Amino acid sequence: MQTNYQEINGYIEFSEFTSVNKLCSDELANALTIIEQDIVDIKAINISKAPFVSQIEQIVDFESKVRKILKDKIDILESDSSIKELSNDYHRAKDASTAYFFFRKLSKQVTYLSNVKCNYSQIVESFNNFIRDKMQESFDKIASNVVTYFETLEEDSAHIKNPTVNLITGKSKAVELEIEFVSKKVSPAFKVLSESQVNSFGLAIFLASIKIFNEDFKFIILDDIINSFDAHKRPKVLSLIKANFPDHQFLILTHDQIWYDQIQNRFPNWIKYKFQGWDSSSGPKYKLAKNSIDEIIDELNDDENISAGQKLGRYLEWRLQEINQNLQTAIKYRIDNQYSMIELFNPLKKRIRDLLSERHPLYKLFSDLDGLSSFRNYSAHYKNSSTSFTSSELLTVVKLWIQIENGLICQSGTCDNMPLQYESNSIRCKNCGFTLDKV
Repeated sequence: MQTNYQEINGYIEFSEFTSVNKLCSDELANALTIIEQDIVDIKAINISKAPFVSQIEQIVDFESKVRKILKDKIDILESDSSIKELSNDYHRAKDASTAYFFFRKLSKQVTYLSNVKCNYSQIVESFNNFIRDKMQESFDKIASNVVTYFETLEEDSAHIKNPTVNLITGKSKAVELEIEFVSKKVSPAFKVLSESQVNSFGLAIFLASIKIFNEDFKFIILDDIINSFDAHKRPKVLSLIKANFPDHQFLILTHDQIWYDQIQNRFPNWIKYKFQGWDSSSGPKYKLAKNSIDEIIDELNDDENISAGQKLGRYLEWRLQEINQNLQTAIKYRIDNQYSMIELFNPLKKRIRDLLSERHPLYKLFSDLDGLSSFRNYSAHYKNSSTSFTSSELLTVVKLWIQIENGLICQSGTCDNMPLQYESNSIRCKNCGFTLDKV
């Protein structure tokens, strides 16, 4: 079969090439089938006489002639600058068309994403406004309690008052504390507040928030908060709790023995535990705890008078300082701020006499305690373990001191052992007005 081709308008027209190519392919498959047989099965090989062999030669010849024609056409195109420029223009137009459609696609995506961003920004702004409004609403609800609690803790700081919590927009810190310092508002408050005063602010906010927002869960945990306060604020925290949270349950943890005793005195019906260690098998070890006076009495009953005496000495020094502060007793100043028990006891005894008279039962208790020679000796030498005191002597001191302490707390029955303080030339309860009458 003869394969023909002719040139028409610069193109090569192929005739019968497809059918020839298919025939060759089929015949080649048959030839391969023969060749792939075992040599013993082949009786004769006559592939060279097959018609497709000559057709393959025609295809090879056709391929050579086509290559030559194509080469000639390419040479003509490359030699003609106008045709070359036309080709370049075509490619540029094609690229521009592709880029335009890509641009249209990206433009739609940009428009879509811009709308999404705009909608998202509106949602975020609405959400932030909602949060700010809710937070401001919450701050407004607790504002009066924050002021009350802070002023309870800082009643001795007359130049500091009216604490507020403000929401500040446009700042990384959205909440700032504001205080009125010497009749001038200062924000943020830590510019003029000590660390202890800032912590008073924080505790006031914490307790005020619980009061308003935890109405159905009246349980509060305070973990060693006194470490963050000045020592004189210990009783103020208890006054705050007593006055404002009568129907709440508290879990208070502390390492401070003085505050522990103050808690016991103010809330005698509370359950007290003392942790005594920990191990991996059973966890923390604890037992029912007693206040300092009860522990001292137990040791005296066990005839451990030296240990009891040391504890009693420390306890009396602390309580004498606290009572002198409450009654604003005049004490001779010492630059080292170290006072012996006698230096604390004698001015307090005089203060009681001046405010209540020598005939008052409370003054008589001080006189009885002062009249014990063992107490006099003990007050000066309680840290010296070589000094010998009998348990009965120390127990007498303890019992007299318990009567003195009981005489210096509110007797109204409504204030739960509120310490009496000096006010208007009298000894009285600042909470209910109960006053010790002068005899």
